Amino acid sequence: MAGDVVVGMVKDIASVWPGVKALLSEAVTRDGSTMTLDALADELLSGRKQLWVGASGARGIEAVLVTEIIQHSAVRALVMVLCIGVDRGRWLSHLDAVVAFARENHCGILRALSRPGWRRDLAKIGFRHRHDILEMAL
Repeated sequence: MAGDVVVGMVKDIASVWPGVKALLSEAVTRDGSTMTLDALADELLSGRKQLWVGASGARGIEAVLVTEIIQHSAVRALVMVLCIGVDRGRWLSHLDAVVAFARENHCGILRALSRPGWRRDLAKIGFRHRHDILEMAL
């Protein structure tokens, strides 16, 4: 079943925006998000962030992922800043294109900013739990 899902980067943001807007809106309004939908759209259109879509012929868009390349002093990282979708078991293991993009852009790590519920599923595809981020609302 999972084999029919394809995950790929979208270059023409405007062409898929109607199909991904609701999912991205849900992702940025969840507890803990630090970005607005308008700001995210601007960053995607400018190329500062990348948009990935997981889709199948049968179901259409099943997942949306947003990445950003960050140059740290010791390593360049591709950071998965937002990821949302349905039935993640169908598409989460199909991130080969994301990994290839990270390597092509000389990234030494692929990092996921995620809620705790993602930890087990991300570990299945090679992610390790490294740090916790704690926040205090002010």
